Amino acid sequence: MISFWLSFLFPVAGVFSPYRTGQELRIIAWFSVGLFLTILIGLRHEVGGDWVNYLRHYDITLGESFSEAVVTSDPAYASLNWLIGLFDGGIYSVNLVCAVIFVLGLIRLCQKQPLPWLALAVAAPYLVTVVAMGYTRQATALGIIMWALAGLREGKLIRYSILVVLACTFHKTAVIMFLPVILLSKRGKVIKAVAISALMLVTAGALLAEHYERLMRSYVDNPMVSEGGEIRVLMNVLPALLLIISWKRWQMVWDDSAAWVLIALMAIACLPLLSIASTVADRLALYLIPLQLVVYARTPLLINNMQMRTGFVLGVLVMHAAVLYVWLNYAGHAHLWVPYRNILFE
Repeated sequence: MISFWLSFLFPVAGVFSPYRTGQELRIIAWFSVGLFLTILIGLRHEVGGDWVNYLRHYDITLGESFSEAVVTSDPAYASLNWLIGLFDGGIYSVNLVCAVIFVLGLIRLCQKQPLPWLALAVAAPYLVTVVAMGYTRQATALGIIMWALAGLREGKLIRYSILVVLACTFHKTAVIMFLPVILLSKRGKVIKAVAISALMLVTAGALLAEHYERLMRSYVDNPMVSEGGEIRVLMNVLPALLLIISWKRWQMVWDDSAAWVLIALMAIACLPLLSIASTVADRLALYLIPLQLVVYARTPLLINNMQMRTGFVLGVLVMHAAVLYVWLNYAGHAHLWVPYRNILFE
């Protein structure tokens, strides 16, 4: 378990560091943490609930032509497996490349926040430990989504859209993240309504396709997925409400506040969705996890009282330490993560 705790304690140390380091030392610190997370995620051995299924993804592409391999899964992920298979790189090479993409997106989003180490500490217990080590394709897509979200303050919606398309090539359900860019565009109401309707149809098709794929591979509808969906929804709702409550102050400080309030509303909308369309709520909540990083890392700047600000930061860290402890010790599928194993130490 120590590896999981280190991924949390390293950024916690950054939060409380009394030293103001120069640019070079900051680069070294972030590079070191990024390298640690990449190795932790990318070179894990038999860690995560879908480990066997990702091995199957890799094995299916071996010996196939590119045209045959690319249709076995989402195109970018299938292509990556096929390419690495040509050099007999194994599932560890696939995971390592995916980990690099995820960590780059995570660090970029964190560094765009006023309290970057706090954002990374918030990410460690669930986003890094559970998602990145349990759902490789979704985590890779999420890494690209986080890179896109980091650029929203610059108002580059076209770049955001291109990155969402790229994320969809790793996992088709990332298509749901087109919703913020549609709502933020300056198009007319009719065009927006048509675009949203089309997005909902495409999303439904992506979810059905994923469901069919899982049935064919005989690893769906297991309790781990539904439990994860409920946890993701509930963990997203608290920061969403916090953002809504402080919405007016967000508007005065951050240029991308409109985008994040839309994401917050999407997070809240997942609550009723749980009972009527749990798969949709589960997938949507997964891509909304970055909301936690952004809200918790920005809210302290809206608190004028130093003691209350410190108390808020401590409360966030204690809450996420509790999340990590409870998940590792009491989650029904934690035994698929614990003990942690890595090929460097086998």
